[in-house]
Amino acid sequence: LEDGWFQHIEMPLPAVLTIQSGLNKLRYATLMGIKKAKTKEIRVITLDGAAEAPQASAVIEKLYVPEKNKQGQIFDGDPKAAAAKLVEKLRFEARVL
Repeated sequence: LEDGWFQHIEMPLPAVLTIQSGLNKLRYATLMGIKKAKTKEIRVITLDGAAEAPQASAVIEKLYVPEKNKQGQIFDGDPKAAAAKLVEKLRFEARVL
């Protein structure tokens, strides 16, 4: 997926696929490529044969409302004091700062 690695996956459709950002390096079009693109034929695809195309089926296995497992907290007071409380909580309780 990065540095030339690849992964092949087979899955039924419809499917959701996410890809890590930075997967491919950005390539810029060359002047020759831009000129070729201007003269290239644009192919139009119609939906005439769409009715005969195989259709994927989706099955809902479970539908639920997630349980609340964390509690939100509101810091009252002026913005500077609220920010100080937030930084204190992040630093000492969550240990993310």
